[in-house]
Amino acid sequence: MGRAARSSSCFPPPPPPDDYVYGVVASDWNGDGKPDLAIESVQLPVYPIMPHRAHATVLLGNGDGSFKPQPSFSVGLGVERMEAADVNGDGKPDLVAVESAPVDVEVFLGVGDGSFGGPFTSPGGPGVLVGPPGIGLSDFDGDGRLDLVLNGALGMAALGTVGVRVGDNNGNFEPPSLTLGMGVWDGGAQYVRAADLDQDGRPDLVIVAGALHNIGCLSGACAYVFMNTSK
Repeated sequence: MGRAARSSSCFPPPPPPDDYVYGVVASDWNGDGKPDLAIESVQLPVYPIMPHRAHATVLLGNGDGSFKPQPSFSVGLGVERMEAADVNGDGKPDLVAVESAPVDVEVFLGVGDGSFGGPFTSPGGPGVLVGPPGIGLSDFDGDGRLDLVLNGALGMAALGTVGVRVGDNNGNFEPPSLTLGMGVWDGGAQYVRAADLDQDGRPDLVIVAGALHNIGCLSGACAYVFMNTSK
């Protein structure tokens, strides 16, 4: 393996009153062909059981490893994970954020200049999420529109499940049309990824849960594979 050159960039601190950076998503937010970033920062709750306020700060790439920060904006309460995807099919990447309490999906439609409209809110499920959620975006039913997979919440109606939510190509996702059981005791699937594993042209699902989130995993992690049987 060859050696890699290392460089570093200093980004502005999280916007007040946020306390620390929670995640990062990369995409070309302004359509100039240069990778950009969206940094998620959060405000620590006054009490541990209370959800935190989260913000996103877009950093537009200069193409040389440096970035220009843009104004921050709120992405909701208790946001646990963000993803980039073109959910309305206009060729511009959008920002998808998942809130943990309540479990809602917030979609911010990309304008194409580094700013966003919305949000569009789709209820994700009952209860609250335990740990970072596993989310995945792909066209699971083959209708040309992006769909959403979101791990279940801590609640009787969603215990140990992952739900597939069909997208309407406008930034909204329907209630789960398919529920997959994994035996995950708190619904805490850590990672969800879509890939065509059997090369039949349909995206399949790989779901990974750590030992703390699955009574069947005494150590390490368990991976669940769901093959897409849609027609």
